[in-house]
Formats: sequence, C-alpha cells, structure tokens
Amino acid sequence: MKKYNYKDDFEMLYLRHEYLTRCDKLEGKFVEEYASIVHTTARIMYNKLYPNFNKVGFQRDDIVAITNMYMLGYMGLYSLRFNKEKRDKFTKTYKRRFGQKPTEQKIYAADRNDMINFLRQRIQHCSVVCARKARSIIVDEDRRAMFAETANSQPAAPEQLLESHKKLGYRKITKKEYKECKKKARELREQTVTDKDGFKIINVEILSRGMSHEDYLILFEKGQSLFSMNPEDVFISLENKEELEGFKAKFAATDIVRKKRILKRFINKNNGDKSYKKELTLARKMLKKLRSIPEGQNCVPALISGTMNIMFDYKNAKKPELMV
Repeated sequence: MKKYNYKDDFEMLYLRHEYLTRCDKLEGKFVEEYASIVHTTARIMYNKLYPNFNKVGFQRDDIVAITNMYMLGYMGLYSLRFNKEKRDKFTKTYKRRFGQKPTEQKIYAADRNDMINFLRQRIQHCSVVCARKARSIIVDEDRRAMFAETANSQPAAPEQLLESHKKLGYRKITKKEYKECKKKARELREQTVTDKDGFKIINVEILSRGMSHEDYLILFEKGQSLFSMNPEDVFISLENKEELEGFKAKFAATDIVRKKRILKRFINKNNGDKSYKKELTLARKMLKKLRSIPEGQNCVPALISGTMNIMFDYKNAKKPELMV
C-alpha cells in the first residue's frame, strides 16, 4: 500500500480514506441522524484549533464536511449498533460492573459518547496534519514564549519581549514552571498567573500570518526567478541578457581613451543619484585603474568578480550610459 505524504497526498491524510474503504455499512441517513453531534463537535473543535485550520484555508463548513466523513467511518467500523464484537465486549463489561445487561438506551448513550470522542480525536489529528502541511506554504511561523515580570520590568509589546526580553527587565520561564504556576493560580482561584515571587507571568503567542496579498505580489515582481515570470517577461529577460553580453564585448574592444570618456560622462551625469550608488563606486574604481595603465596599452581591468558588470549603451551615442 502506498505511503502517503504531506506534499502530494494531503487530502488522503486528513480525510483518512482507509476508513471508508474498510466500511461494510455506509448509509446516507446517518448524516441526517447525527447532524447535531457532527455540527456541535466540529464547531467546538474548529474554534479550539482555528490557527492550524486557518493556515491551510479551512473554514468551519470544511471541518463539518470532514467530520461527516469521520462519522461515517465510525458508524461503519466501531459503532456498537453494527460492530457485534464491540457490542458484546461492552455488554460483558457493563454486566460485570452493574450486574445486569445494558438497555438499548444505555447502548445508544455509550455509542454516542464513543462517537464524540472518536470525532474529537480525528479532528485533532486533522489539525496536526494541517499544521505540518502549512510549514511548506507559509511565510512566517508561530512564535510562543512565557515571561515573568521583575522589579525592573518596563511596559513592552509582545514582539519586543520576543526580541529582547532581558533588556526590558523580563525573565523567560519554561513550560514546566508555567504549568506549575498556572495550577497554583487555579487552586487559589486567581485569574492572574504569577511566579513564585509574586510577579505576573505573560504568555506571548504571535501566530503566523500566512501568505498575504503582498506576498503573492512579490512573486511576480521584476527581478524574480524564471519560475515566477510570465512568458513575455522571460523572453524579454533573455533578450536583455544577450544584449548585455554584446555591450560588454563592445566596451572591452574600445580603446582606453574612449573607456575613460564613457566612465567620466557616466559619473558626471549620475553623481549624487542614490539609485546608482554601486554603479558609481564601480565606475570610479575602473576609471582609477584605467588611469594607471600606460597609454597605448589596451586591456580591460578585471576589478570585481561576481554578478556586477558594466556595459556601454551604444544605442545612445550622444549620451553614453553605463549599466549594471
């Protein structure tokens, strides 16, 4: 049997299709009969596990539909109404504890409780699958931590605490310490959780924002990889690359006097323009190097290796340009 993974079989993992393939009894009337249980359980678990479901775009209606699938799987495999083995085991246990056989009402109540527990477990597992899947599709990640105030604590936003809690006078605490303090506060019926010294404990939780509209726009901005470009942009990019190589070859074949003149014009024209900061720095370095070369010697100084290249725009002969 194929082993499912989060990348290619996400739906198979959270729907658990193997339940339905093993079921001998699937009836549509179950959806209407157990609608109240399904909707109530789905609503409660959706509100409880909303962050994980939201990361993959699931709404409450989606969780209701998924829960219906789980309910059908339960009725076909584990229900006391149709699973004779489980029914006999329940009857035996009930008779041993209470000295009599369970009535149909008792069996129905037990079956109902088992179903609710089953649905909660499956929805919980579904949220885990969603959280793992979200790791490959979100931009940010969830950030959680607990901090205790001290005598030197300053008012701070949650983001500031995560970045520099020590400078702001806060003490980071462990999950174990937080659970102990929370248990003590619950026993004393106090709403505020404090540490052993009586200082307030702050539970910081900043959830992932997921993919925003701006994040999607960035994927299609100019300068991105070929995978995010449309066909026209890809063609223009390749043309520009070929044109750049041609300009570089022409500039390399130019004599030193001509190179100096091109560089001087570029520096004078764009001096002070912050958008040409790197280009101006490179042009000045190249001009300095050219001035150190004796007249009559024609060579192209290899100053900087990497992605930065200078070229001469021969299309605009009146106003020569340097481009990177």
